[in-house]
Amino acid sequence: MSTFPVSRVAAGVPTGGQFATSVHAEPSLSLVTAEPEVRGALEIEGALAERLFERAEIAGRISDIEMDGGVYRAKLTTEDGREFGFSHGGQGLDIWRDTRFGDDHHGVSDEYYQAGDPTVGLTSDEVKDGFAKSRTAAVVADTWNAWSTVRSNENVTFELPRINDDGDAEMEFSLPGVDHELHNYRMVVPRGATEARVFDYEDNELSPHMSKAVLEDAAEAAGEKPDAEAVIFSTTRSLEPIVEGTW
Repeated sequence: MSTFPVSRVAAGVPTGGQFATSVHAEPSLSLVTAEPEVRGALEIEGALAERLFERAEIAGRISDIEMDGGVYRAKLTTEDGREFGFSHGGQGLDIWRDTRFGDDHHGVSDEYYQAGDPTVGLTSDEVKDGFAKSRTAAVVADTWNAWSTVRSNENVTFELPRINDDGDAEMEFSLPGVDHELHNYRMVVPRGATEARVFDYEDNELSPHMSKAVLEDAAEAAGEKPDAEAVIFSTTRSLEPIVEGTW
């Protein structure tokens, strides 16, 4: 199982950091145009969400509030300017990055983080954990976008890099083989290393020669020169903000 280590205080911030308590619900068009009884319900839901987020020490601003049945939906803009959509009905929490919030070739915009047990409701710790993991994923994706031209396309798909339980960089990808069938691979780069280990879909480790060849094919499928280092760099560089240092 892989985890994302999360810094509780952003670099250069003496206190508080990304989880400082400073959530502010902001009026939206929904509040202005809704019928009086709906507007009142939205205001109540907004206040409840704000208090829940404050208890979870989530820093940001709530906006674009709307309610569909018993489900409350809104947008959270964090202190670093990243925007997330979220919805909850008091017993669960869904978090996502909408495509309108920015270019995200990793598909984080299509992935939901879900928390909460419907039988016991949603806790502030689950809210904190959910947004911490979502923000970490967003930081990784945004760093990849900023530092690498390697992109997923119809020929190759790169999953979001992560830190595994051993502290190594890990990234899954898929590309067609010589049989034209889609093959899944897992790349692992130990901390401080510049070479990668590659495993096939059955988790068999490939030889160094085959590992290099597969990574070269992946880079070429992404429109780059057949250079294994391009894929390795994209993965390790995108994780450096998470480990707070060079790989």
